[in-house]
Amino acid sequence: MPASLTLEQIKEYSHKWLTGTITDEEKKALEHWYNLQPPDIVAWGAGGTEATLREQIFDRITGNIRDMRHLPVAGRNKKQNLRLLAAASVVLFITAASLFFFNNREQSIKTITASRVPESSSARAVSYTRSVTLPDSSIVVLRANSTLDYPAKFADGKREVRLTGEAYFDIRHDESKPFIVYSGEIKTVVLGTAFNIKAYTDSKDVTVSVMRGKVRVEKATKEIAVLIPDQQVTCNTSAMAAVTVPSHVNAASIITDWAKQDMVFEDLSFQTTANLLSRRYAVMIDFKNAALAQCTIRAFFNGTETLDKVLKDLCLISNATYTRTDDGKIVIDGEGCRNH
Repeated sequence: MPASLTLEQIKEYSHKWLTGTITDEEKKALEHWYNLQPPDIVAWGAGGTEATLREQIFDRITGNIRDMRHLPVAGRNKKQNLRLLAAASVVLFITAASLFFFNNREQSIKTITASRVPESSSARAVSYTRSVTLPDSSIVVLRANSTLDYPAKFADGKREVRLTGEAYFDIRHDESKPFIVYSGEIKTVVLGTAFNIKAYTDSKDVTVSVMRGKVRVEKATKEIAVLIPDQQVTCNTSAMAAVTVPSHVNAASIITDWAKQDMVFEDLSFQTTANLLSRRYAVMIDFKNAALAQCTIRAFFNGTETLDKVLKDLCLISNATYTRTDDGKIVIDGEGCRNH
């Protein structure tokens, strides 16, 4: 095992940990690198929370950067300049790597959040959707500002997750293991189906819409409704005495209205398209043939497709192919297009 990791490896392994795609070998390398770091950078006090830990690490690293910036450029040696550049580049990734050990110590539950920069932030406000593959290979499209909690491995005959916000679920069929989504006090039980749940904390309503299959909606031990395709039910959690009646809807349009965000590629470069896909599907995408990155992409997706489906279509129209490396990276290659 190498004594240290390069800057690019720290970025890559930290990204993989954050997205749940890190391998055992990469995990060991990240642990080894972490153990070599100065104690004042990576140590945390007993009983600290994740938020406290993140703040402490950030303050320590950025403090070191500020201290070094006070030195005149002529007064810095080559090593100090390198440290300044490295510290500025990897501050977030060191934080992520440190949180990796904090989370391993405290819990085994993964939390995936599609986040939005607050409108009041000085940074450009962003909003994007994530595609998450669960331990049983079920697919979840998680809307911006929504959170999904799930175990690293489904066990004991259970497949249970907890949703805050909105998500589309395409669940792998398994009669022996019902799939359960908890949304506040509402429980949605399925065997294998495709459906949408909207359950925001600032609303007392939980809405379940079914695209395919059948789901049962419950609160505690009370059955609220059994839904079939193109049926929807909205449950007011503060007024369960009221009769809740399913309504007929176009479930596909309800889902794609939000899921297709960032999946409409109109006159974008292949590189820009790949960047959007990398963020959505939490995967690294590289071009072996640099000319391909400049190809113009005109393609439209509903947002519930798998990454493989999207890449096959994009490569078909761009005279390209793609492969996956052993570490999960996507590499796109081919003769390329003639439209740029």
